[in-house]
Amino acid sequence: MGIDGLWKLLDSDICAEKRSLRTLAIAEGFEGPRPDRLYHISVDVSIWMRQLQQVFIKGHAQAGENPELRTFFYRLAMLAERPVHLVFVVDGPLRPPIKRKKHVKNIPHWLTEGMRQFALAFGYSWLEAAGEAEAELAQMNKLGIIDAVLTEDSDALVFGAQVVIRNPSYKRTDSDVVTIYRAANLVKDTGISAGDLVLIALLLGSDYDPVGLPRCGPGIARGLIRYGLGRSLHAALLSHDDAELAAFLPQWRSNLCSRLRTDPSRFLGRQHAALAAAVPPKFPDVNIARLLVSPSLLSPDRYANLDTPRAMDLARLGQLCELYFAWGSSVEILKTFRTALWPGEIVRTLINEGLKEEGSTVQVRSSLLVLLWFAEY
Repeated sequence: MGIDGLWKLLDSDICAEKRSLRTLAIAEGFEGPRPDRLYHISVDVSIWMRQLQQVFIKGHAQAGENPELRTFFYRLAMLAERPVHLVFVVDGPLRPPIKRKKHVKNIPHWLTEGMRQFALAFGYSWLEAAGEAEAELAQMNKLGIIDAVLTEDSDALVFGAQVVIRNPSYKRTDSDVVTIYRAANLVKDTGISAGDLVLIALLLGSDYDPVGLPRCGPGIARGLIRYGLGRSLHAALLSHDDAELAAFLPQWRSNLCSRLRTDPSRFLGRQHAALAAAVPPKFPDVNIARLLVSPSLLSPDRYANLDTPRAMDLARLGQLCELYFAWGSSVEILKTFRTALWPGEIVRTLINEGLKEEGSTVQVRSSLLVLLWFAEY
């Protein structure tokens, strides 16, 4: 779920970019520095698992065999029509045991293995995070392992993701336009830094603490970060041990309450004396703050083991469809593959043709023109 109200807050500051996913992938992947000419996008597959379960929570018996995996298959097929490479990341064993006041089961989701097999057969990559998948995605994005994070969870920005993509449609008949948030633009257009995002999460509530600071809304949070409270707290969380932080926080909390009471620069719009008086004596919870700033992460050298982009394994996909789906007969599989997988195969073929003669501008440009044609039609 992420940070309560964060997307609305960012959208109100007009810092989001609207763009076709195909156009984005061509401009920053095909025409970019990637040697494989694919725009690398990472996905928190745990979110997809929850979404797909929710869709079929009612009427599951009437939805056919394995409707969640069937929907996943068609999502992969649609995304294969773009010049992108997907890296699916699943939550790992070090994820926090409680989220949204619910105990998190530290066992693999029942959809995990089926989704992993389909993702690999499509030529995509799969990775188990150390803890929270969103935190792992953010680190991979900061290191340039991936170009963007595809998620509806605003935690990714708090964890430090540089480019976040939202609101894709997985239907061929829908618009291809997505919403893009860039950390650099957040700072440039709104002044919101990584430290500010952490304070916003602590004030508005997050997966680790859904309450936050009671009665503190997005407008108040936006005003408080303009006083520099987020940046100073973030710096202390990164540099101080527990004893040093315990000595730092009383003065920081006093500054927070003072700004709420007096609003000297009018960043809040009015004084909030009642809210200042209600700030808990141990706000923020240090354990929660450290989960946001220093989550469990894999060593970066583990990313070297990620699978590189590969062609679809059509034979393996046929086997998986036969195993999981009621329509998994040879006739129905061939019929489905013609409509669902053929466009993606064409895109990959065009890219490979463009790479056959390294440095051949004409060859690459001709493939690009065809890709652009696909983007339009």
